[in-house]
Amino acid sequence: MKRAEIEAHTLAVGSNHDAELITVPSVSGFGEKAIAYASRLFGAVADAGPRTCGYVLDLRGNMGGNVWPILLGLSGLLGDGPQGRSEDADGLIEDYATLKEGSAVVLAEQGRGLTMMTIDNWRPIPSLAASPVAILLDDATASSGEGVALAFAGRTSTRTFGARTYGVASSNEGYALADGTNVVVTTAMMMDRNGRTYPEGIEPDHVTEGEGEDPVDAARTWLALQPVCK
Repeated sequence: MKRAEIEAHTLAVGSNHDAELITVPSVSGFGEKAIAYASRLFGAVADAGPRTCGYVLDLRGNMGGNVWPILLGLSGLLGDGPQGRSEDADGLIEDYATLKEGSAVVLAEQGRGLTMMTIDNWRPIPSLAASPVAILLDDATASSGEGVALAFAGRTSTRTFGARTYGVASSNEGYALADGTNVVVTTAMMMDRNGRTYPEGIEPDHVTEGEGEDPVDAARTWLALQPVCK
């Protein structure tokens, strides 16, 4: 279920409220394409704010790439602050960068203070930080796709639905050998805000795979129970 484009649709919740269902595909690189992606995603979230009581973020099929355009695009829901936490083999825990007013700024020692990217359409929308968020996962949610899910893990009014993710929530580095071969080695494991790693993949709060249940319907049911959606 690989998704190529950001898509946003209204999802009826109960009889009086709507939520916004947004597909969140993978993206690569740091150039104009990545910035345009982040801007479109931020716009999809922000523009829905006045008419929605919550969000469904569909990460199914998001197999990774560059996590930072995605986190910037979803920064209205995440709020400003450190992201990209990981733990290496020596137990060193590090937040790679921080989201700050539409920019992703490096916190790691190498490159500290470097602005990776900035989106032009960013604007503060404090109310979004408290919006209920349902996240859809499957076994093709991998790498940076899993990193997005971990950014929301432990967030208030957030719940995950679907199937266990692929299980490569890790940070990797390439090392060039003398013969020109590039060996990519896992150097750290991604962590959520509560300090948990997920080497075997992320198990959703509500598993629907094999249960004959549509994860979108399960997310809709949960949203309908949230106070702002009643």
